[in-house]
Amino acid sequence: MSDNAPLIALDKLTLKPSKKAAAVLDDVSVGVHAGQTLILLGDADSGKVALLKLLANVRERSEVLSGTIRFGIGESYNLAREFTITPQTAYLTGPYAGALNPHATAISQLIRVVARKKNISPDAARVELSSALARLPAAPPLSALDALPGTIAPEALASGLFAAALAQSPQLLLADDPLTQLTPSHARAYAEVLLAEQKKHNFAMIYAAQNVESAKLLNCDVAVLKNGKIVEQGPVARLMVKPQQAYTQALFRVVASRAKEVAAQIGRNASRGGALLQVRNVKLASQPKSAREPLNFELRRGASLALIGEKGSGRHTLARVLLGLDPVATGQIIFDLVDIGILAEPMMAHMRRRVAFVTGDDEALDSRMTVYDTVAEPLRANLHAPRDVMAQNRDAA
Repeated sequence: MSDNAPLIALDKLTLKPSKKAAAVLDDVSVGVHAGQTLILLGDADSGKVALLKLLANVRERSEVLSGTIRFGIGESYNLAREFTITPQTAYLTGPYAGALNPHATAISQLIRVVARKKNISPDAARVELSSALARLPAAPPLSALDALPGTIAPEALASGLFAAALAQSPQLLLADDPLTQLTPSHARAYAEVLLAEQKKHNFAMIYAAQNVESAKLLNCDVAVLKNGKIVEQGPVARLMVKPQQAYTQALFRVVASRAKEVAAQIGRNASRGGALLQVRNVKLASQPKSAREPLNFELRRGASLALIGEKGSGRHTLARVLLGLDPVATGQIIFDLVDIGILAEPMMAHMRRRVAFVTGDDEALDSRMTVYDTVAEPLRANLHAPRDVMAQNRDAA
């Protein structure tokens, strides 16, 4: 393969879900070389995921394609006809994408994928997966993945998904924004791993991003998509400073303003007394109409706050709202710099692990369960802890 030839190149690609449907991708021309990363940046309707699925050989019978595709220095193929993606590809998603069957263990599914992609035995695939997992930062042991996906901690499941993708020795890695589904520290660590593995093995990567943060972490070329068309393309460093299109300017402006806001907030909260919980102009959905004033207060780190009121005043409703169990009519609840109102349920469940809820209501106890099981249940649900660890925590409590 020539050093100047892209590993894969698309020319004037148009994709429609059906003959009469509007184009999901319209006149898209893009390519990526071995060792190069290309970010596809845009909103949910931009067409970036449709492009990933096309390159992953996931297509619907009703789809209508036009344009050409070329691999290396080989001939171009007409997309309207049958074709096969020849580079070895791996598809990488995040822990909340629901890519795994919830009724089978994660390890069995990951081993099956590696074995099929590399055409090796399950035992050999287990060795490859274990080796890839060992290269990841703070990765769990392979045995931690021997459970149903829904019972595995998101960070551990993310490690398994990353390891499975790398174990396939891909020439082309297709990533559906796995970094966004991680905490900032984990995202930085895994971005470094991806770049190090790419430098070592020289694979190309096409990364569909929901926001600019992933592009900043990977520091690579970006193709900005809007309504199925590429409206701007270039290095992320240039687009951050001099974006030409209004849509690109809006994408980067949001990140810039958010970064300034977070930096200022971190500066204010750097001390022990910084605000951990902020309730801003909140009105409860069950709040009586006679209550004219919204709720505004904050709870600082290391401090306590008492809510006093008679029965029906809204104390318990507010507690449920703070846990994300009930909605708010208006306003914002900020927990450790994060607006919980914008969190999807999987992320909200992850946040609840940082909150302990103590109640004196006897109805919270299940009469069908022993006291032991009542105490152990939250440890099993939130910590996924083995029985001996649960016993230690119960005894300590």
